[in-house]
Amino acid sequence: MTGGGWVLPFMLSYAQNYEDVVLRRVFADRETGFYVDVGACDPLEDSVTHHFSMQGWHGVNIEPDARLHAALVAARPRDVNLHAAIGPEFGRAGFFPTATRGHGTLRADIAATRSAAPAEEVPQLPLGHVFASYVPDSGVDFLKIDVEGSEAVVIASADWKQVRPRIILVEAVDAEGRPTHADWEPRLLEAGYRFGLFDGLNRFYCRDEDADQLLPRLSAPASVLDHFRLAREVRGSDAEHARAAALTEELAQARDAWARREAELAAALATEQAAHGHALSACAAEEAAHARTRAEVSAQQTALTRTRTELSVERAALARARTELSAEQVVHARTRTELSAERAAHAQTRTALADAQAVHAGTEARLGLEQAAHARSRAELAAVYTSTCWRITAPLRDTVYFSRLLRRGGV
Repeated sequence: MTGGGWVLPFMLSYAQNYEDVVLRRVFADRETGFYVDVGACDPLEDSVTHHFSMQGWHGVNIEPDARLHAALVAARPRDVNLHAAIGPEFGRAGFFPTATRGHGTLRADIAATRSAAPAEEVPQLPLGHVFASYVPDSGVDFLKIDVEGSEAVVIASADWKQVRPRIILVEAVDAEGRPTHADWEPRLLEAGYRFGLFDGLNRFYCRDEDADQLLPRLSAPASVLDHFRLAREVRGSDAEHARAAALTEELAQARDAWARREAELAAALATEQAAHGHALSACAAEEAAHARTRAEVSAQQTALTRTRTELSVERAALARARTELSAEQVVHARTRTELSAERAAHAQTRTALADAQAVHAGTEARLGLEQAAHARSRAELAAVYTSTCWRITAPLRDTVYFSRLLRRGGV
């Protein structure tokens, strides 16, 4: 059968009702993936996940039957294998095993119809816890639920907004073939899942976000166009069974070796990434140091610019001061010239004064001589006036005086 433009290769189907054939068609473009199998049962017989495990897929197997859980642990070393029951809360639950593989149940009423052994206590945990603890970031490709009457409890124990398997298949009939999906299907539809296929035993659902791509691949049950055969038919003899087991073991060993190689490569990659992280951290530290240095240089350049500006201002002030000093020096020189001129004039004045004083001294000396001569003259004159001669000749002098007046026409 073709799917999305490719031809599906031949496969062996190990599932009870060809569920693995339908799922292989849905995920024909996926080389590996992740599954969660609630009620995993046997790791090979009637297993929905064995084909995918052989192809390199891995996942979580949940099985409350101790014997079947031990078989899962032995056959699926890459998987997480939980010996537990799924319920609404953490605690303990009673599981009723039966002699028929896959018919064990948690419900006492169903166990009473199946000749079940006494209940065995097993751990109970919600499906939401399984999702939160073991599902990778890539999510769940398909979830299978086969829990013999407890489907509604399992579906109610998960938050379908947190983890959304791409495909969910749930066993949807009881032991008599009567439909049971009315009790739990509404919750899936409300959670954004679309019904895709009923194969007579299971109901398949696809989440809304993948419906355009995957729902067309759920349009029909398994057929000869899917290119498959039943594994139990191929294992027709003990020899063939042994060869298939040997091949299975060889393939499992090869896949284990590949898983170890992948782990080694992952460790090497983690080491390289850590070294790269250290290098990036060192580079970031260097860049931070460079940034600090650039900031310091910028601050120094700013300070230098400020200093240069201040220096320019100081130089301008100094130039003004020098100009003012030059002007003052010119004034001072002019003042000194004027002072020198004044001093020369003062010297000339002092010389003239000295000359004047000398002249005055000469004048005073001459005046003194003249005064002395005048004094002598006066003394002589006084002596004349007081002399007897002067007195005797007085009438004569008067006569002469009047005669002069007469001649002048005076008296």
